Amino acid sequence: IPDEYTDMPRKPQGGGQSGVLFEIKGGDRSASKAGTESVTSGGTHATDIQHLQVLVAEDDPINMKILRKRLERLGHGVHHTVNGEDCATVYREKSTEFDVVLMDMQMPIVDGLTSTKMIRSTEASAEHHGHSAISLANYRVPIFAVSASLVEREKQTYIDAGFDGWILKPIDFKRLNTLLAGITDTDTRDTCLYEPGQWERGGWFWSRAEINPDSQDEITPKAENEAKELGVSTSSVDCARGDVETSAPSS
Repeated sequence: IPDEYTDMPRKPQGGGQSGVLFEIKGGDRSASKAGTESVTSGGTHATDIQHLQVLVAEDDPINMKILRKRLERLGHGVHHTVNGEDCATVYREKSTEFDVVLMDMQMPIVDGLTSTKMIRSTEASAEHHGHSAISLANYRVPIFAVSASLVEREKQTYIDAGFDGWILKPIDFKRLNTLLAGITDTDTRDTCLYEPGQWERGGWFWSRAEINPDSQDEITPKAENEAKELGVSTSSVDCARGDVETSAPSS
């Protein structure tokens, strides 16, 4: 398997069929805190990294094998979907199982931009089953746009669709590792925020403090305890709990 992950020409899928190709591995969240891979460009600093459950939308099998190999090497669980429609459907059915979504932009049936809008619509709907303990601390599941065709002048389009960050192909996996660490580490995330002229590096569009939690799910004690057991900072969870309780009608 080659180590470079790129956009490649694809043949149309016969009959327009789609499906989930891989199931989640490493689902034991009790052993979630681990990892010593470097997340710095110099490769000299080791850091603890949460083991995440990653939902991936990618229709190219070679690219997917590369991404899967790299993510599993870091201890992450990988769930693969082959187009945007499948990705949105799987998230709708199993939203509590995923900590982050890596969304290819150019896919058959439903593209990445539309799929992201579908996921955000699910989160805002009554049929949403809730978030994982890790994504809960971000008020919504983090979604990263993944493509060689991402351009800085379209940044607001990606934000409006519901993306939290972006990474260009061919993927710099050290950089991706840093971005994923930012899901649970606020300081790491803040070092990766968007800066004009730094588009090629990939990053987060905003800090956790900038996200408005008012429309998000109520924080249950079980989810909060699970987040603390996983070592996730719960300051944002506590803030969200306060917002929910303040706005709740009195009985």
